[in-house]
Amino acid sequence: MSKKRESDPICDDELLVRRVRVERFKNDRIPIVSPSAFEPRTKGDSQDVDGISLYRLDCLESVSDALRTISDDIKRQQTGVVAIQVLEVRSIRSMKLSVAESYEDESKPDRIAGHVVIPELNSSAYSADKTLIKQAMLDLATYASASDRILVTPTSST
Repeated sequence: MSKKRESDPICDDELLVRRVRVERFKNDRIPIVSPSAFEPRTKGDSQDVDGISLYRLDCLESVSDALRTISDDIKRQQTGVVAIQVLEVRSIRSMKLSVAESYEDESKPDRIAGHVVIPELNSSAYSADKTLIKQAMLDLATYASASDRILVTPTSST
């Protein structure tokens, strides 16, 4: 895998990866990846104030790097990784979405390189207008559900 520096410009042809819990994969539905996989967190200590998190695939050594911070082995196995292209994010018709750098603290030992956010998909915007954001979530889920975009398939606990 070609490794980019985080300071390199974010290009339209780049892939972004997002971690997705097993319960958000629905093999009996279209899209396979649930739109809720792209829902901003609005509760608790880790709300998506700055937007939902993704990672630039070209900044990672391997796809499994995106799962590195999940310390529990079972939870890691129950988490998949899906990809969407930057151009796809920017072309969502229901909203004008963007991708912004969001470097994590370099002193963190479990830091994952290439952290970015989609700032428009944040907790405040979701609370204010769920209808508009849900359409964007559906569009992102549709892109992420293509067979070549499911990079790590999670395992079920059942």
